[in-house]
Amino acid sequence: MRYIHAILSQDIAFFETRTPGSVATNISNNVNLVQGGLSEKIGVIFQGLAMLVASFVVAFSQYWKLTLVGAAPFPATIIGVGVTVAMDARVEAKILDVYSKAGGIAEETLSSIRTVTAFGAVEKLRKRYDEYLETAKGFGMKKGPLLGIQYSTGFFMMYCVYSLTFWYGIRLLVRGQISDGGKVVT
Repeated sequence: MRYIHAILSQDIAFFETRTPGSVATNISNNVNLVQGGLSEKIGVIFQGLAMLVASFVVAFSQYWKLTLVGAAPFPATIIGVGVTVAMDARVEAKILDVYSKAGGIAEETLSSIRTVTAFGAVEKLRKRYDEYLETAKGFGMKKGPLLGIQYSTGFFMMYCVYSLTFWYGIRLLVRGQISDGGKVVT
């Protein structure tokens, strides 16, 4: 509501620099992002946090030294994934801006289709729309490597933690500090 109020409080010059419909498209895209964030992502975040806390509680109850070794790379994982998430958010914002401009052209064209057809501007407007979509595609192509780095960093750190924890757990088992291999697996 504050977003809509802020838009409606703008001077008329603000709307003159925008294509007709780009503001409405922007509102629609942002509302969809908020809805997606509130509906799905909040549940995933709570599930992930609950799993993280529960796994640490179980791990500390089994053998605290082994848990500390396994938790050591955790900050590096958070930093690695956090950096790529921030970069991905910037690219996504650029994509939404381009889609907003493309949506403005589409809405403007459709709302005045008779005039556009009468002046033979259909092809010119279609070409501008396609240019915006190509720009968005270019930004979208940048997201692929970012997501690849994000997921590869997360999985690399996860498998490093597995190997480090199993290596240290086997050493503790051989020394007799852990009674059985089940504690290492847990």
